[in-house]
Amino acid sequence: WTPRPSVFRALLTAAAGGHSCLLYGPPGGGKTVAGRYLQKLLPPLEPQEAWEVARLKSLRGEINTVYPQPPFRAPHHSANVAGLVGGGKANEPGEAALAHRGVLFLDEALQFSPSFLQTLREPLEDGQVSLARAGRQLVYPARFQLVLTANACPCGQAGRREGVCLCGHVAIRKYWDRLGGALMDRVDIRLFLEAGEVYPPEGKVNLSHERQRLENALERRRARAGQEKNAWRDWGELQKSVTLTSRQQTLWHEGVRREAWSGRGAVALLRLAVTLADLDNRPMLKDEDLEEAISLRKAQGEEYWQT
Repeated sequence: WTPRPSVFRALLTAAAGGHSCLLYGPPGGGKTVAGRYLQKLLPPLEPQEAWEVARLKSLRGEINTVYPQPPFRAPHHSANVAGLVGGGKANEPGEAALAHRGVLFLDEALQFSPSFLQTLREPLEDGQVSLARAGRQLVYPARFQLVLTANACPCGQAGRREGVCLCGHVAIRKYWDRLGGALMDRVDIRLFLEAGEVYPPEGKVNLSHERQRLENALERRRARAGQEKNAWRDWGELQKSVTLTSRQQTLWHEGVRREAWSGRGAVALLRLAVTLADLDNRPMLKDEDLEEAISLRKAQGEEYWQT
């Protein structure tokens, strides 16, 4: 089974640049399957990265063999903040640290507690989690790729062509408020999936060709920034390495203004555009890269939040 080209394109971009993403829409759209499909696209870890992952697992008493596969952590929605950041008598790492160099997958993300979701902001911003115990502070690396899935409304019918949503505007707003604007601001790709649209007939996506494009993008990224994924590239470094034409400057600023995105969103938009250029094996951005980056960050389908 292969996602439709538009879904595959979004997942490929996420894999190439390490971008966080939200897959949302009515039940039956394949949000969970699409989120887990990302695992197949992730490149193997470099030796140093694999060693970091193995060391964190060993601190939890899990198997400490060094594997090249990136971690894919999928905690249950009943998990609490302690399960995310870690702690206990031995100050063991939690799910955030165990997802380091891989993916933290939150299926039905809005069923997690608001406190759990808001705790994600620190690792998404700083790439680490801090534990304080007995006057001491312990810091674990937690540079992961966040993948969220969610229904578009509490009853699940919003966005379904034949369905009738029974939720009012206030209920839908309250539902999305659990995620919060600050966390949504850190989600680079927002993809709406309609019911029944994920899996097409065989042959719609040329997997071998797309995997080669992904490998080319990774090689270009490594040559430019080592192991630093585009999603984590520093703004100052981006300014030095990315040259925009006057038209591209206008596209960028107008897109940010029109969607009322924050400064963080503006930087994320440029990072996305760089990843899209990498996938086409190009050193320079095209106007189309910025236009596609805007469409990937902008909610596709109805909009249920404002960030």
